[in-house]
Amino acid sequence: MFFIIIGLSLLFIALGYMLTEQNAKYLLAGYNLRTEAEREKVDIKSYLGFFKRFHLFLGLSFCVIGLYLHFFSSEKAVGAFVVGFPLVAYAFLLWRGSRYYKS
Repeated sequence: MFFIIIGLSLLFIALGYMLTEQNAKYLLAGYNLRTEAEREKVDIKSYLGFFKRFHLFLGLSFCVIGLYLHFFSSEKAVGAFVVGFPLVAYAFLLWRGSRYYKS
């Protein structure tokens, strides 16, 4: 479980750096399906800053909490954390990220 925690933490951090303004129209779910007129309604620069901060925090907190649980808790607790923490975090991302989309 140790390597899964480290690997996912690195993946979350890398996601924050991979997405840029140049490739967002190809990679960002939901944004890539919008027309050019609809994309203009999105404050993509601010959203990508939020996206990067979110993924940095997610990766670092996932690593710290996950390793703590790995060494000081049961395997079931680690498994529940590895599944549940990202789900809750991405629900937060969807909720807070919606403020960058103007109707």
